[in-house]
Amino acid sequence: YQRRVHGGIGTSNLFDCWVLVSSTFHTMDIAPVLASAFQGDQNAQSQLSQFEQQNFPAYLMALCSELGNEAKPIETRQLAGIALKNTLVAKSDAQNELLAQRWLALPLELRTNVKQQFLVILGSQHKPIRSTATLGIAKVAAIEIPHNLWPDLIDILVHNILNAEQTHLRQASFEALGYVCEEVPDHLQPMSNKILNAIATGMQNETNNEIRLAATLALANSIDFIKENMARENERDLIFTMVFSSTQSPDAHVRVAAYQCLVSIASSYYDYLPKYMPDIFRLTGQAIQKEQDEVSQQAIEFWSTICDEELDIQDEISEAQFENRQPTREFRKFALEAVAGGLVPLLLETLTKQNDDDEDDTWNAALASGTALGLLCQITTDAIVSHILPFVERNITNPDWRFREAATLAFGCMLDGPSREKLLPLVQQALPVLILMSDTVVLVRDTAAWTIGRVCSLIPEAISSDMLPKLMELFSKGLTDVPKVANNICWAIHNLASAVDAKTTKSSPLSAYFAFLLQNLLKTTERADVGEGNLMSSAYEALNSLIGAATEDCTPIVAQLLPNLITRLSEALKKHGLSPDDARKLMEAWALLCGSLQASVTKLPDSVVEPYINPMMELMLAVLETKSTIAHEEALMVIGALVNRSKEKFEPWMAKFKIPLTACLNNFQEYKLCQVAVGVVGDLTRGLEGKMKPYCHDIVQILLTHLQNPHLDRAVKPHIFSCFGDIALAVGGFFEQYMPYVMPLLFQAATLSVDKVGEDAVDYLNELRSGILEAYTGIVQGLGGDNRGEAFVNAQGVNHAATLFDLIGKEMQYKDELVLRHAAGLIGDIASRLGGPAAAVLKFPGVKLILEQANQCDDELAQEYAKWAQDELRSN
Repeated sequence: YQRRVHGGIGTSNLFDCWVLVSSTFHTMDIAPVLASAFQGDQNAQSQLSQFEQQNFPAYLMALCSELGNEAKPIETRQLAGIALKNTLVAKSDAQNELLAQRWLALPLELRTNVKQQFLVILGSQHKPIRSTATLGIAKVAAIEIPHNLWPDLIDILVHNILNAEQTHLRQASFEALGYVCEEVPDHLQPMSNKILNAIATGMQNETNNEIRLAATLALANSIDFIKENMARENERDLIFTMVFSSTQSPDAHVRVAAYQCLVSIASSYYDYLPKYMPDIFRLTGQAIQKEQDEVSQQAIEFWSTICDEELDIQDEISEAQFENRQPTREFRKFALEAVAGGLVPLLLETLTKQNDDDEDDTWNAALASGTALGLLCQITTDAIVSHILPFVERNITNPDWRFREAATLAFGCMLDGPSREKLLPLVQQALPVLILMSDTVVLVRDTAAWTIGRVCSLIPEAISSDMLPKLMELFSKGLTDVPKVANNICWAIHNLASAVDAKTTKSSPLSAYFAFLLQNLLKTTERADVGEGNLMSSAYEALNSLIGAATEDCTPIVAQLLPNLITRLSEALKKHGLSPDDARKLMEAWALLCGSLQASVTKLPDSVVEPYINPMMELMLAVLETKSTIAHEEALMVIGALVNRSKEKFEPWMAKFKIPLTACLNNFQEYKLCQVAVGVVGDLTRGLEGKMKPYCHDIVQILLTHLQNPHLDRAVKPHIFSCFGDIALAVGGFFEQYMPYVMPLLFQAATLSVDKVGEDAVDYLNELRSGILEAYTGIVQGLGGDNRGEAFVNAQGVNHAATLFDLIGKEMQYKDELVLRHAAGLIGDIASRLGGPAAAVLKFPGVKLILEQANQCDDELAQEYAKWAQDELRSN
């Protein structure tokens, strides 16, 4: 057995390895250091960190020794196990990769010894220690199995499951197997038969409930890779039989796990469900109605998952119809059948099983029912209204608060899905009741505020001008309510403001209440409890939405607000957080105030903004000197808005701004900040134009480095490519010096196809192509404007663009209107600016297909560019 685990390494060699590794460990007892470290002792944490960094192998074996020593206290052994796990897994993908590389770089003997220790501990008498070992096994497997290492792990665990006499060893082996299945499902398909056989043994033959639970959880984690087994009806029948049987287990934990299996099956094998749906409907219905909360939650989750799948299928069918092809999946209308079969009354009854404590937001069956009901409304549309409305009418004024809250929630759920024609009269009838609802129970007021927010978002036309005064009174009162109610009132104001089209109207029905709402929201941001329940963020977001909705008659009010916001930010920057929580709230306030300043600058005319540019820039530079990444993002966006207002007048600020801008651009670890900084470079190029030349070298160097950095989040790369186009357009022929470096990277990215990135990444590929096309367009226009268009031709730019056009044409089933627009524009630019031979390269089927599709799509600019490009091609 030992040689199977070690892969042939003898005991004496392992002992020699231990002596070698631990020779630098001296006589340090790691247990008290671990205990102190996990209690927050910084000296102990530093000591452990130093030990790990200076001698990782010795650190690893010291932890293994502590974990595996049956004579040591369980608590310190658990701490050693946690510390061991932390050497294998981290929160970020980048850090996980580094930890994996460190593990794989260890000597084989050492890695084998650690793995043996984990496997031996599976037989421990103490369950917490066994559980720690199962997690360790899974984390090592997550690193090694993708590299074809530890090939006998599954065999060892299955052997234990089928042959071990000790109940606790079988249970722990099942637990470890389940975790491994969860970690590396993509690598276990070849072993699916032996894994399923072991699981069947545990679910069918074992009488110990802990083992049955571990086996059932292992099945839930195996669902993804048993496709071949599920495709065979006899095996599929057996799997469903096992699951159905487990839903009737006397142990509630097993029943929960069984329904989790059904949830996973619904997500992965929707098309196999028709044969089993009568039994599933019966079992889930009984569980929703009669089971304890944890079991009922999973039964409800099954129907939420069915709705999610059917919504996805509907989207796929719509796409197929648009693209004039057959859909790949069949819409089986399980949700509609469930509504007709009586599912809705069960969910409505469960809505009345709320938590008694209005501050307790723990997920429960009542909340799960609300989610499922909302999804059912989306998928069954008008058909569900008659099943919900009677419950609402009976209970909206019920003396029992649970039924009032449930009825209000059910009505709110019903607002998304059914047609506006069906809903409009119902909402108009219910809205006066909701607005006047001044309930003594916080949860009822909270749900009423949420429902009103849904009305403002989904059917704002139901709010008549006669209703607005009462609604404003509700908003004013609600903003002084407990934070969770005030939070939903802020959301309602945000939604109502978003419904105003400020671009096409000089005034709106909201204009009369604009100052009133503004003042109430500002007061809300000053509440002593504004830090609770996300209230501060919601209040500022509502404020920003209101500013964005300001029609022409409200801009003077926004102008008065601007100096107020500047003062608030200036005062906030002088404060210092006494605790980590205070510091976090303070940094959040900086970011939110910057967001409001950006909204105001964007809304107001240049003449109003200009006197405040200097004080705002001083504040933004101060924000960029803080340590808040989120505040940095918001400050950069304010600066971008100021650049758009001041244009070339911004140039004097570049001397001070260049340093923090470069720092943000270089910070690829915080990729969202880096992405915002790239966007600001685009703003600068459009604002400064030729005056941007002195700053180009450093910026272009950073962008080029990022494109070759494997650790940069790929979401940033489309923006970088687009930014090259902005730079080229601004500096014209000056950009020619960067062509030898930029063009190869553009071409390399342009050759990516759906086959290379996978269908799951089609949205990203379209975004990348849009960025590349914008880059080519900016380069062609920029060089052409300085009569240096031949530099693009000489750099093979036309041929590179033609390759991309060919790929887009071949993958037209994944077409994107923005890609079509940019492609059509680039075709026209090449034909008009480069002409002759360059235009001749474009006369092939891919270009023709792009222009045809652009002409037919709904994007008006794409149509306009396509017609222009066709004219240019004909003239050449």
